[in-house]
Amino acid sequence: MHHRSVHGTASPMDISSFVEAHRGIVMDFPKGMTVISPDGSVLLANRAASLLIGDGPISWSFKDLSILDLMTQEPLSPMDMLSQALGGDNVEANCLMGSPWREGQAPVNLTLWRLSSPTGGPMGVMGIITDLSDLWEKQMKLAESERRHRELSTLLRSMCDNVPDMIWAKDLNKRYIFANRALAEKLLNARDTDEPIGKTDIFFAQRERDSHPEDPQWHTFGEICQDSDLLTIQAMAPSRFDEWGNVKGQFLFLDVHKAPFFDPNGVLIGTVGCGRDITREKAMEMELTESRKRLRLAMECGDIYAWDWDVDGGKITLTPSPWGDGNGDEVSMGEDDMLFSRIHPDDQEAVRSKIAQILDGSRSVFDHVFRRRNRLGEWEWIWCKGAVTQWDPEARPIRVTGVARDVTDRMEATVRLERSEARYRGLFEGSLDGLLVLGWRSSVIVEANAEARRLLGKNDPIGHKVLLYPISGEAARPISPDELAQRPTASRVEVFASVPGGAPSPVEASAKWMELPGGERAILVTLRDLAPILKMKTQLLQSHKMRALSTLAEGMGHELNNILSPLQGYAEMGLYGNLHPILCFEKILEGVKRARELTMKLMMAAHPPKSTADLLDLREFLQRHLSILAESAPDGIELSWTLPDEPAWAVISMEHARQILLHLWSNAIWAVEDKGKVTVTLSLEEIDATQAAMDPSLSEGPYCVIQVTDDGCGMDETTRNRATEPFFSSRVPLGSGLGLSVVHGLVTHYRGSVIIDSKPNRGTTVRILLPLARGH
Repeated sequence: MHHRSVHGTASPMDISSFVEAHRGIVMDFPKGMTVISPDGSVLLANRAASLLIGDGPISWSFKDLSILDLMTQEPLSPMDMLSQALGGDNVEANCLMGSPWREGQAPVNLTLWRLSSPTGGPMGVMGIITDLSDLWEKQMKLAESERRHRELSTLLRSMCDNVPDMIWAKDLNKRYIFANRALAEKLLNARDTDEPIGKTDIFFAQRERDSHPEDPQWHTFGEICQDSDLLTIQAMAPSRFDEWGNVKGQFLFLDVHKAPFFDPNGVLIGTVGCGRDITREKAMEMELTESRKRLRLAMECGDIYAWDWDVDGGKITLTPSPWGDGNGDEVSMGEDDMLFSRIHPDDQEAVRSKIAQILDGSRSVFDHVFRRRNRLGEWEWIWCKGAVTQWDPEARPIRVTGVARDVTDRMEATVRLERSEARYRGLFEGSLDGLLVLGWRSSVIVEANAEARRLLGKNDPIGHKVLLYPISGEAARPISPDELAQRPTASRVEVFASVPGGAPSPVEASAKWMELPGGERAILVTLRDLAPILKMKTQLLQSHKMRALSTLAEGMGHELNNILSPLQGYAEMGLYGNLHPILCFEKILEGVKRARELTMKLMMAAHPPKSTADLLDLREFLQRHLSILAESAPDGIELSWTLPDEPAWAVISMEHARQILLHLWSNAIWAVEDKGKVTVTLSLEEIDATQAAMDPSLSEGPYCVIQVTDDGCGMDETTRNRATEPFFSSRVPLGSGLGLSVVHGLVTHYRGSVIIDSKPNRGTTVRILLPLARGH
């Protein structure tokens, strides 16, 4: 703790006067508060401080307290803290504070700062003591929770390491993130349970094979098994598999259960599984079923036949015979005639190589697809699979048994499927829109094309959930793909699309349900890049702003020049005695009033002046003012109006309502010229969600609608779109272009909207919408 020397001294009267002057404030303060003299004497402590420190003697010293840092438990010197505060540094510490007058220590926040005398010297120290019992209790609970977590983790590891079954967990790249002792010892041959972390099955399989290059059968586990991790992820549900092969030269058969693995946010991160050694059970089962295997295959699968190869006898028996004449169920022939006379020349070398591996013991299973000529002389595809079922005492295979099947249709279908998939992949990857295929139940990404990967900012988004946040920002949560798919066909939503760890992109998204091969449902999400469109919108908005600014500057210059030029002329004539000064001053005063009126209109168009808003009955207001306007209307102009029977209350000042009506009346009179009709109506209208969505100025609810319609010259679309811009006017050179600008500024000030409908030579209708006052 740093110390500062104390500059200046204060008389005892200073601190005493302070205590007496502030005693009431200190005693009534809700937190613990103390006043401490420079020598450490506590001159005043309120009830809250006494509860934390303990009811001690009337006179006691700050140095009597014992203070420990709340986190480190290191002792803190009360007098050092007091000296630091007297030096001008505010002191704040979370600590355990004890005193001779209470049992135990209280967790508190202690804050000290210097009290300065009128001369600037240190008069004493003010201390605030805040009870932190709740915080301390939470910290203790957190520490206890961490301790229990460590105990549970140790217990889980102990349980997993002491069961005979193999237990593991893998990430999406099939790397282990957990392995128990049985897995490490029985399957992977790992040093301990930590070695598999971050490695795959292939690493340990290759290491075992490299350690026994002289024995190809030393480790073959999983060589002919299906990729169960991939199947589990695709199914997104717990699955069961049989996996087998040689481990350390011994055959191993496992009953494997696997399930997808999710993090707390529901994102797929891998698979978990357990395996039980059922080698003995499987061996017994195979022995019981082997004798009936060929017959069952022949009976259940009419187009599959069993074959049995007597290696020593050089005979192959087929049941039933695919080449027989139908009079017999079996046929036996020499292996040369059976194996090679009918096999396509291009396939013979591969078949001979695999048979040689069976005979020399380097391979125990034969599994191959080749072409064979049938009795009609046509080439057909045959799938043939078998295994060594009998060895002689010297471990030489003497009997091989298996099955075969005509798979011509399947191979041709595979070729067609591959071509179809190639076309699909070309269309899918070449799409200008981003395409995502999501799992039905999990909603995680199963497939994504190049454009989708670019928009999501992730090279491999597979297995992640796509997040779709509305660009408007009105939704408190993202839109789920399921909600998006339930919208009407071709309905698109502007959203920010992202995946965990990726940057959001503005897109136009749509989704629909689709059926995958096999009847599985999925969601197809289409993402269209909005960045170029948003950029164009921004540029267009900027262009409109610059055009409005140009119109405003041009109008202001023109109007001010019209006012200032006469002012300059009259000022010069009065200065040089060409006109009487009083006349000049009168003309100058008129110009100043015009300039002030122009300035007030500009201010009202941009930001209406603050005024006391009245609860105004628009029906009564229009009834009174329209009568006056009708009497003063120019010859040839007819004014009519329609008002509702009930009052229409709105929150608007009388003056602002009068400004709106007079500007609309002035524009209508100019539009109809010497002869025409002006109609004013007042009605109540309910604004629904669709109308509110189309006009950001409006919200759902009841509105008062003032509608002014004339049958005058009207406006084209360009003029109508710019009608509310300041200084934009089609009445050049008569109009200032501020009338509708003022109306628009006033109406939007009262949370309303101005809607203009006009066509050339067909008149204009201006609708003023003001919220109906609540309760009326």
